[in-house]
Amino acid sequence: MGAGVRDRTTYGGATVVGAAIIALLLLVGVLPARAAEEAQVPPVDPYASYEPQGTCDPTPKPGVVAFAKLLLEAYPVSGWSGISRECGVRGTSEHKEGRAFDWSVSVANPQQRAAAEDALAKLLATDDEGNRHALFRRFGLMYMIWDRQIFSASQADAGWRPYACNSAASYDSCHVNHVHFSFSTAGAQMLTSWWRMRPDPQDAPAIERVMAPTRATMAIKFSRSAFPTRGSADSVFLAATDAPEDAMLASVMAGAAHGSVLLTRGGSQLERRVNGELSRVLSAGGSITLVGDQASLPDELVRERAGSHEIRRVAGRDALTTARVAGLEMERAGRSRTAVLAGLDALDEALPMVAVAAANDWPLIFTATDELSAEARGFLRETDIARVHIAGSTEAVSDAVQQQVAQLSGVAVERHAGGTPSRVSVAVAEHFFAIPSAYALVNRDEIATASVAAAYAGERRHAPVLLTNGRGVDGEVVDYMISSASPDTGGILVGDTQTVGREIERQLRRVLGN
Repeated sequence: MGAGVRDRTTYGGATVVGAAIIALLLLVGVLPARAAEEAQVPPVDPYASYEPQGTCDPTPKPGVVAFAKLLLEAYPVSGWSGISRECGVRGTSEHKEGRAFDWSVSVANPQQRAAAEDALAKLLATDDEGNRHALFRRFGLMYMIWDRQIFSASQADAGWRPYACNSAASYDSCHVNHVHFSFSTAGAQMLTSWWRMRPDPQDAPAIERVMAPTRATMAIKFSRSAFPTRGSADSVFLAATDAPEDAMLASVMAGAAHGSVLLTRGGSQLERRVNGELSRVLSAGGSITLVGDQASLPDELVRERAGSHEIRRVAGRDALTTARVAGLEMERAGRSRTAVLAGLDALDEALPMVAVAAANDWPLIFTATDELSAEARGFLRETDIARVHIAGSTEAVSDAVQQQVAQLSGVAVERHAGGTPSRVSVAVAEHFFAIPSAYALVNRDEIATASVAAAYAGERRHAPVLLTNGRGVDGEVVDYMISSASPDTGGILVGDTQTVGREIERQLRRVLGN
């Protein structure tokens, strides 16, 4: 339900003070003893009044982003299904004011269900002072929907009530794959008591460097970060290390499915470490999707798992048709009426939109630079896509292609561009990441690895992908970071010092005051 852009001990606007205050989002009590010594605990807020959508301003609001990050940090088996919803999408919703968050947890997954029930129970617990539903009120929540039930501030005494839904709907109207949280304006703007319980000084924001000797082991690093708990991914998407287009598609599909993406050099047998990660991360009975043809990913790679897991393949005769097949599969799930169009000859300019597409469940479609490809045109004609985001400059996707898309009935087009790939990444970041939790700095020449990083950054960290040449960061990127950084914004450096150099790390640390 909804679309938007989807860990660490600090969060936008609410720094976790030692392990203790997040024991609060491990959600118990009001404040730990250490914090209580440094800050007076404000009274619990009254129950929030119901405020339906009144305008359309889908920019994610800071309290919603920070709350989402708290949940993702406390429950790593969960995912981010979005905050924002575009104005033209069906119905009214607090998503269209950036005041709602969809937390990806599935009733069918025992670990995710346990996480959801634990978090919801703690949000609704009575605190030590006898305040009922204390944290629900302190966060400014209006209502929550989960597994065909709703809890609302307006009828708090009634507890959880049945929620009318259509289990046959193409989207999850019964909320069995996510919890929906809606916030009051005060909660969304961090004006409720939870956000006044932060003692100072704040810890320095975290900067992490993710590095490994090969592309395959880099993907394993991100898989372990996204899914630290064994067997917590219901799906794994596998692509070849030397097929960057397939890696990009696999990353977008994995983000939409809240699954893991792994890379392999192919051949007749998976590398030992890749096979080990596949065994670790995949749930019993989960699915493995091979993204690419037999030449790059032979059936032999996963044949031994056919008896215990569903094996699927997404492939076409070339990258254009593979993207169409993947896009149709995603669109049939009914998650969104939006797609991303990227130039097949300018994959670096598409990288920033991979983070957005993975977090929003938007299909990624490829086209030629100067002519809308038959595959992309066919996809748009066959589906209900109403909005297309073009990834990159006119050198990546020409004005002629943009006009051809715009001429299709009922399709609106928006381009995110700049004069250089780095400026493209800034344009995407400014549009979709108003309150980033971190900046993911990648080498624009490492497409496969950067794609995996982008899916992780967008879905798991609400972090934009910023492109570098490996040696330094363009001035426009630095200016964006300076203008958007909060005291809690961190950094992710993707690659070793040969891939993302030390000067880039120094520039990032200067921006973040680290």
